[in-house]
Amino acid sequence: MKNIAVRILIVIGILIPVAAIAHYAVFPQTTRCMLIGLSDFQKHDGIYFSSQTNAATQNTVVAYVYEGEKRIESLFGSKTGNPVIIYCNTIDEFHNYGADGNNHAVTQLSVFGEYVVINGSLLDSNIIAHEMCHAELQSQIGWYRRTTQIPTWFDEGLAMQVDWRSDFSEDSLQAAILRGAQLPKITTMKTTSLFNGGNDDDVWLNYATAKLEIAKWYSMVKLKSLITMLNNGYSFDVSYRQ
Repeated sequence: MKNIAVRILIVIGILIPVAAIAHYAVFPQTTRCMLIGLSDFQKHDGIYFSSQTNAATQNTVVAYVYEGEKRIESLFGSKTGNPVIIYCNTIDEFHNYGADGNNHAVTQLSVFGEYVVINGSLLDSNIIAHEMCHAELQSQIGWYRRTTQIPTWFDEGLAMQVDWRSDFSEDSLQAAILRGAQLPKITTMKTTSLFNGGNDDDVWLNYATAKLEIAKWYSMVKLKSLITMLNNGYSFDVSYRQ
C-alpha cells in the first residue's frame, strides 16, 4: 500500500509540471495572468498595476473599476465575481497578458478564474465595465457552461448593456440604417470568429445590433431566470426563450 501511495505521488509530481507547461504553450497570456502575483506588478486596492504606473492613474483605474462594479450589480441584481484586474502601461505588457491585437482591454477566462486585462494607452471606463460583465457571467454560470452554452452574440450584447459608449447607441444604429446599413442576423453569430468577422464597420454593426437585441429582451428577472435555468442544465436556447 505504501509503495502504491509513493507511486501515485510520483505520478502527480510529474503530471503537474507537464500540465503547467502544456497550459502555457496553448494559453500563454492566461497562464501569465494566473501567475501575476509572482510578477513585478504591484497590487493596489486589489488591482495589479504595472510597476511604472503613477498614483493618479492608479486612482483613475480604481474609480473606473468601482463604477464597473456598480453597473454589474445593477444589471445582474448582485455581483458574485471577483475578477483579477491587471493594468498594463505599455502595449508590450498588454500583449503579454491580454491580446496580440491593439485592443482596449480583454477578459481572460479559465476554469481557474477570470482576469480583466486593461491596455493603459486606451483607458476607458465603459470598456472596463464591458469586460467585467464577461467575467461576471462566467462567475455566475461557471466556465464550462459559459464555454459550451453561451453564444458570442449574447455574451457581447449583454456586456454592451454596461458599455455606454455613444458610438454603439440605438440612435447611432438607426443613423447607420438610414445610410443604408443592413442589420445582420445577429442570433446566428454564435462564435467569436463569426461575430468579429468582416471589416471594422461590420464588427461595429454586430456590436450595436447585439446591444439592441439584448436591450429589447432584458429584464433583471429574465436574466436571473436564464442563469438559474442554465445552472439547472437547460440549454441556452430554452433558457433565452423563457
